[in-house]
Amino acid sequence: MTAAIAGGAAGPWAAGVSHDLTGRYASALWACIACSGFSGVAIYRAFTGMMGRSVIAESIAQERQAEVAAVFDFEPVPIVVE
Repeated sequence: MTAAIAGGAAGPWAAGVSHDLTGRYASALWACIACSGFSGVAIYRAFTGMMGRSVIAESIAQERQAEVAAVFDFEPVPIVVE
């Protein structure tokens, strides 16, 4: 959250400085595009974890295992991703 607030505060200031130096907003636009791309990659890496298995896939696997356990009346084995 702090990074979002800092980016929201520094972004317009940096765009203004860029415009003052170059006379155009193109460099600020490209900087925003680059930051958005970096953010997307960072979110993807955080979401998939180190093993590349997503948190959602993990949750779905555990739910399905619990459903099967209920049908066949056995204790599910915990799924652990290392």
